[in-house]
Amino acid sequence: MTTELIIEDSFSSLEEREVATNVFRAKASIDSRTNNLLATAKDWGQWSDTYEFMQGDSSYIDNNLDVVTMANLQIDMMLFYDISGNLYHAAGVDHHTYEEREISAAFIDHVNKEHLLFSEPSLQKQISGIISTPEGPMMVGTSAITPSPSEETVAGTIVVAKFLDPEFVEEMEEMTQLSINIKEVDDEVSTLAENTAILQGNGRLKIDTINKGTVTGTTIVDDINGIQVLNLQIEMPRDVYQQGQSAMKYVLFAMIIINLRACTLATDGKIRAGASYPSQP
Repeated sequence: MTTELIIEDSFSSLEEREVATNVFRAKASIDSRTNNLLATAKDWGQWSDTYEFMQGDSSYIDNNLDVVTMANLQIDMMLFYDISGNLYHAAGVDHHTYEEREISAAFIDHVNKEHLLFSEPSLQKQISGIISTPEGPMMVGTSAITPSPSEETVAGTIVVAKFLDPEFVEEMEEMTQLSINIKEVDDEVSTLAENTAILQGNGRLKIDTINKGTVTGTTIVDDINGIQVLNLQIEMPRDVYQQGQSAMKYVLFAMIIINLRACTLATDGKIRAGASYPSQP
């Protein structure tokens, strides 16, 4: 029926928009955290104490890089690089146990190759986003190290980082009230359809109906180099679909009642017409 198709298409469109909105909310929570890391990097990088640390002030470590301070920042590590892009100092923390985190040589070697992160004497950089590491995806915020926000002399780069781990995914789920799954990119990438109208910009969205009660939405998260690195998927109940099904049942029931009423009125009209004109003897 035409009416049924119109209603079904309408609620299908509403469901797609709700999925897209929730996918965008989940991705926005990652962007929000990387922006917070960037703000921390700027606060620490554009600070005279950090600048003097890069000049050789060893008291900076004891005064500022204790595990309590870093754990309270809800980060996993701070990396300090000199103006040539060489690692100057690395500090890691487990903010659950308030203990120092060991940073592997393989991890450091991998980050050292992310040249986009590092400022140069004539080029201050402030970068936030995702990088891939041997230990999993990591959110980072970086800033040039200068004496103050208004002084442009660059002594190096500070990298503030946090792993995008299951604990962070749980935080996302609590904040968004969504079921979220994040994993490294796989073959699903090629099946994601472009849907810029819904997700804005260069959004990529794939919607899958699992069953009558569940639908998923998947998008891709790029790293700081623009490389597709993560599948971000949300799972949600099909509340809009169920509302659409109820609406169709209501409309069909109403149409049946209207048709029955119309037939009754037509029948009554014929009976009354027959009673008004009796046959002549």
